[in-house]
Amino acid sequence: MKTIVISDLGSTKTKTVAISNIDGRYSLKAISKHDTTVEAPSNDVIIGLENSISEITQDKDFELYCTSSAGGGLQILVIGLTMFDSASSGKRAAYGAGGVILDTFALDDKRNAIQQMLDISKLHPDMILISGGTDGGAITGVLRLVEILRLAKPVPKFESKTKIPAIFAGNQEAAGLVQNLIGEDFELFILPNLRPSLDTENLKPSQEKIQELFMENVMEHAPGYSKLKKRVNAQIMPTPLAVLQTLQLLSQEHSKNIFAFDIGGATTDVFSCINGHFQRTVSANLGMSYSALNVMKEAGIEKLLELLPSRISEDELRNFIANKTLHPTITYDDTDAMMIEQALAKVALKMALKQHKDMHFNWNKIGYLDKLKAGDKDKYVDKFEYIEQENKYSFYASDIDILIGTGGVFTAVNIPKQAMMILVDGIRPSCVTEIWIDKHFLSPHIGILSQSKPDAAKDLIKSDLISPIGLHIAPVFSQKLDSKAIVMEYLVDGKRDFITAGAFKYYEATGKDRIIRLKAAKNVFVGTGDEIVLKAGLCLLVDCRYEDELQAEQVNSSLDLYSPVIDAQGLLPMPSRLVSGNWTLDIELPYKGLISGMQGAKCEPMDVIASNPYDPPRLYIVQAVSGEKKPEARLTKESMLIKLGETIEADQLIFSPSASLTATGLKLNKFYSPVRGRVEYIEYNSGIVVLSEIQDYSSKPLTIEIAQLLNIKPKSMYRYMQKEKGSFVYRGEVLARRLEAGVNPLSSHIKAPNTGTITDIDTVKGTVTIQYLAKATDYRANVWGEISSVDSDRMLSISYQGERLDAVIGFGKASGGDLIVIGRDQDISLLALEAKVVFLSYSPDLNTLRAIAKQKAAAIVTEWINERDLAQYMNIEPGVINTGSEDIGSSILILKGFGAGNTDSDLIKNLHQRQGKHCYIDPHTRIRAGVIRPFACIQEKKT
Repeated sequence: MKTIVISDLGSTKTKTVAISNIDGRYSLKAISKHDTTVEAPSNDVIIGLENSISEITQDKDFELYCTSSAGGGLQILVIGLTMFDSASSGKRAAYGAGGVILDTFALDDKRNAIQQMLDISKLHPDMILISGGTDGGAITGVLRLVEILRLAKPVPKFESKTKIPAIFAGNQEAAGLVQNLIGEDFELFILPNLRPSLDTENLKPSQEKIQELFMENVMEHAPGYSKLKKRVNAQIMPTPLAVLQTLQLLSQEHSKNIFAFDIGGATTDVFSCINGHFQRTVSANLGMSYSALNVMKEAGIEKLLELLPSRISEDELRNFIANKTLHPTITYDDTDAMMIEQALAKVALKMALKQHKDMHFNWNKIGYLDKLKAGDKDKYVDKFEYIEQENKYSFYASDIDILIGTGGVFTAVNIPKQAMMILVDGIRPSCVTEIWIDKHFLSPHIGILSQSKPDAAKDLIKSDLISPIGLHIAPVFSQKLDSKAIVMEYLVDGKRDFITAGAFKYYEATGKDRIIRLKAAKNVFVGTGDEIVLKAGLCLLVDCRYEDELQAEQVNSSLDLYSPVIDAQGLLPMPSRLVSGNWTLDIELPYKGLISGMQGAKCEPMDVIASNPYDPPRLYIVQAVSGEKKPEARLTKESMLIKLGETIEADQLIFSPSASLTATGLKLNKFYSPVRGRVEYIEYNSGIVVLSEIQDYSSKPLTIEIAQLLNIKPKSMYRYMQKEKGSFVYRGEVLARRLEAGVNPLSSHIKAPNTGTITDIDTVKGTVTIQYLAKATDYRANVWGEISSVDSDRMLSISYQGERLDAVIGFGKASGGDLIVIGRDQDISLLALEAKVVFLSYSPDLNTLRAIAKQKAAAIVTEWINERDLAQYMNIEPGVINTGSEDIGSSILILKGFGAGNTDSDLIKNLHQRQGKHCYIDPHTRIRAGVIRPFACIQEKKT
């Protein structure tokens, strides 16, 4: 029989296994692990795969199966009408298809339209899922979000020339409008509504399409995947989907309720199987390497310090986590590093579990009055409710029989007890729970194998590759119990014992089965019968620690988790080098604007070469034809008085029922446009007209003689004003109104002749002044160079020469200035640093950073820095690393990492020789899903 080779292409590592078939029995033959090569400089996933395969088999003729989360996995941007309804359905559809959600946008996501658009433009999704509005329901809100997407125009993470697939699964009456708005910019697919009614979900069509697009589109453009698709014996499967298949097998094999946790470098996946119903969530930015800084940010540094010995200082902890994020593939062998990584895993599990509960279950702690009415179990244990296929189900925390840990942090443990405590401290299970681990992280491999060779997958399931390591007993008791109060008496190994509130007791595994008899104290719930069989080879932890006390140091000592202590080797980054070359700077506006530079023109750093003079244009959705019953499209069309591309004014008649329409008996009124705009689209079936804002604004002030036009006294103007000073008004909006007997109706309404802000209301002169206060965003060249290309009104490229110095991370906005080198704090106050790029030949502290920023330096460059000083300087904790737009004053570029490392004397000498030259700084950093590293470039000034 052919050897079966299965590979999981992860964010950081490619793990490959060989499966042999001897006499009809499948078993694990060999395992290998190599770095994944989907990112630069390799940019070909085949390289890491072939390295991995060559270690485990020399056969040339084998069956190959692959799962993948490389490059960040299947990354989906979700758009819905509201966060609670359609966006929530969109998230469930994405998770169920094996996706990772980059972000979720909705009308009520607490971001304004501009911020939504800027956030979307920074993302690089594999696909976009748009939902919103029940069939026959809301249209306007969905279209507003679609228009923001159209303006933002995100690009894919691997190939910017391809169109991103977009699925519209919302109100079917809006499908035509959505097609018209984004059909040319995205590869659009119209699918049945995810939420056809408020109480109905229809996820399957969208999930199937997502998986199809993942294979046919996303994988086709990821580096090396087009070649890989031709070599595999079955479709490449998203890793989380393969893990879910394995969980289903385990559930069927053991008939138990299971929660499984897969902690990766970038994400933590949570899977649940309760009463045969499967759910999954992905916590997209809770991981052990790429997302380590975000775990620290979300959990808080105090939660991590509580899990660690006092010898690890806050700065050591922060710097280690920051360096792990910057160098995700580096592994550490020392004890402190292992303890930090396992502490990260515990807090990531806790947060991921909460997200899973919030996503799929209605859960809460039962109040005191409810307890009086409830049954025995309800008095003690959290109750969960969920809906599956319109049926309501419930379960209790004590109903969870098995917890499974999978992922690198579990396979890297020195002893099984460490893996057990990661799950126990992260999840805090109640009552009696078996603790399992996936010893070699083979859940993805077994899952994809189950689709083609189910018998082989079942053999591997039974071969202890995924197996229990211990039993955890945690009685549920009142947290007000005194620490001397006995919670439970029990018999183990033939010996009687008891445990008090706040205590824990550990029993090592033995080579034989053991009977445990439990007797809970009054008002204590342990959730099972009096007798339990503890299988041979399993340890036992009886855990009565209080909910808010993990007692980390006592547990570590009592269980002897981390001995002997192995000292750290230290991080040895490559030396920094200046590299001469020709470079290209691409400047892309977030939405259409003005490009002032011409192709072939020379440019200097301070030249403004592009700008966005206005906010993004607004989109107006006008319901020109009202009423429950709409006329035929042909009758609506002949009654419309406007055409595509036409400019219409506020109060212009745009719809007037024709004779044919009137003859149908439908009572429809004439309709006047409430706004001024350009006709983008007319949907004749629904009678909707889509207008875009016309931005022909003048920045000159315009004075309107309100008192004279209304024939009133200036001092009484406020009685008639409809707008206040400081209000922003659009052309055609009513400024003042006089509704009195004898007043000419034609002169009773004064409308704004222009768009802008009311800057003055003068009750002496009787005037109102309107001025469009320009909020232009200018884009400077920042380099000495030549404009090499101009792409319409949104993008241009500059070619330039210089010596480039690569960095590991940066924060702030792109900038430039004369280079100056400083070697000590005392020199800062003696030098003029405004608009200069300051290179520090020593590690700065917070006071140093603030002193330089106070002088308005353009940027600060340093080899090393403490993460805490950086966070305090920026006034934000770095989390998800996609930087380059922070408003922090002086931008920061870090060449090597965090902590107190050695300085590079050769680099300092070279930079001293280049003082006074122009230095361009690009801090933009992304370390996942298309790596971008920051840099500085030193240039000769050209006259």
